[in-house]
Amino acid sequence: MAIAGLAVALALPAGAGTVSPEVTRRSAVVQVVERLAAAVVNISTTQLQVRRDPLFEEFFGSLFEPGRRVEQRASLGSGIIVDRTGLVVTNAHVVEGAHRIFVAMEDEETVPATLVGVDATADLAVLRIETRRALRAIDLDHGEAPLIGETVIAIGNPFGLSHTVTVGVVSALDRSIRTDDRVYHRFLQTDASINPGNSGGPLLNVAGELVGINAAIYARGEGIGFAIPRARVQQVVHALTSEGSVSPAWAGWLLAGGARGATLAYVAPESPAALAGFMVGDELLKLGQVGVRDVDDCLAVVAGSLPKEELAVRFRRAGQVHEGRLRLDRYRPEAADRIAATLLGVGVGDGQGQGVGRVVVQRVIDGGWALQAGIRPGDWIRGVGQLHVQGKAEFDAALGLVFFQRSLPLEVERAGVSYLLRLQW
Repeated sequence: MAIAGLAVALALPAGAGTVSPEVTRRSAVVQVVERLAAAVVNISTTQLQVRRDPLFEEFFGSLFEPGRRVEQRASLGSGIIVDRTGLVVTNAHVVEGAHRIFVAMEDEETVPATLVGVDATADLAVLRIETRRALRAIDLDHGEAPLIGETVIAIGNPFGLSHTVTVGVVSALDRSIRTDDRVYHRFLQTDASINPGNSGGPLLNVAGELVGINAAIYARGEGIGFAIPRARVQQVVHALTSEGSVSPAWAGWLLAGGARGATLAYVAPESPAALAGFMVGDELLKLGQVGVRDVDDCLAVVAGSLPKEELAVRFRRAGQVHEGRLRLDRYRPEAADRIAATLLGVGVGDGQGQGVGRVVVQRVIDGGWALQAGIRPGDWIRGVGQLHVQGKAEFDAALGLVFFQRSLPLEVERAGVSYLLRLQW
């Protein structure tokens, strides 16, 4: 029986019961690259720079324009086509200061691009190209939430090497990256190799879904890269294409620095902070994924978020540590009257002076800051923060920017003389 069984086995066709090498080689990663690489583009820009010719100026001085030369400098980055009509997404820093922008396809066909909009806070930019060719696009609106440890694929143009593919995993979620001048909030971390030139390219999962837009590398370590999550990209792109700009997130609190971090100095009526139950005197310990060291940490987290996002908050009140949630919103100018009354202690309205619109103080509230600062009914408010205001609508809008500052300069005019007052919290 053993001999017969062996004979049957030897009689089977060659290769039966085995998997074709072609099938095993065409892994999920290979299939994703084959399907979506054409949606990844190479972005180059030119920037005009004016330089003086020292030798020319030595003889002729600086009075003649020929002493200046215009030079062009190219920069390279990556981008993804997210709509077959020619909508392209990349990082804001890839196109920053660009005089002209060009998009190169997988087959190296290059077309000019126009800038639709930029959100520097999110480090995202939207471009549009026009071409008669059929475009492959990466779906921006659908995708599963990323999982720590799942395989991801980065496609981009590191060092100008077009359509380079690297593979890694999602290393962490909700990372906050601190640089010299700001904190980037809610980034994805990956160990897929990301190098200069990858910025703006996609991070994809093995189902071909967009996980994020590659944005940064960690200069002090290898195998550590960061990407902007797909949900954030989707929100920003929708805002830039439908409204032309991205409304900043608003918490509705003013924060004072202290020895331990940041303390609430003011809570606007009916603001997100007020609706969440936060009170003046609460000391913030953690906001989102960021341990609060100072007011700038909190300002950066809110600035790096979008309206409707929800942040976990750890805070101390009366010596006890509490956990809470803050659902951010956008500032609405109709809230300005109550903020002006409770924060500044004034009521204002439209007025006229010297043929132009003015903001006139109509009433000063007892016990408010304006009374203590010497403001009187009939005074003109000429500036709020860094903005010159010529009517109540401008005043209302400018008041919302106060919540992103550390103090409020207020320019007040009386009898033709201007005074600069500062509300410090």
